Amino acid sequence: MSSLVQQVIDFWGTRTAQAIGTVVVLSISAYTLVYDTGMYALISGIVTLAVGLLMLYDLLAE
Repeated sequence: MSSLVQQVIDFWGTRTAQAIGTVVVLSISAYTLVYDTGMYALISGIVTLAVGLLMLYDLLAE
């Protein structure tokens, strides 16, 4: 395994990577709920919002 791949794998478990992932999921949720229309957008927006809030709780509870 190359050094770059190992650095990426090591970074993946850090709090910074978790924070970036949380922001991405909450951004997708906000976009889906605000800009998309329809029942599918509402359901997927609520599900991604719930996942994002759980990720945020996990990040802050550590």
